Amino acid sequence: MSSKNLINKNLMLQLCAQLKQLRLEHGLSLEELQEKVHINVQLLQRIEDGKCLPFGYFWRLAAFYEKKVCVTLE
Repeated sequence: MSSKNLINKNLMLQLCAQLKQLRLEHGLSLEELQEKVHINVQLLQRIEDGKCLPFGYFWRLAAFYEKKVCVTLE
């Protein structure tokens, strides 16, 4: 795997972890979040597990939490 792919994977994992943390801070279950953002539970779980991060859904979740989600480059 190239270093660019490793960086991209690392960034995605950081973003996914932040989205999960935001959900937990808001005291929401995946089912409750599904009702609010209209993204199915299975996809939300995959996002939080760092398996995928569809761009449009990322922005929908960030907007719902009214947060700027950011990553750090090491």
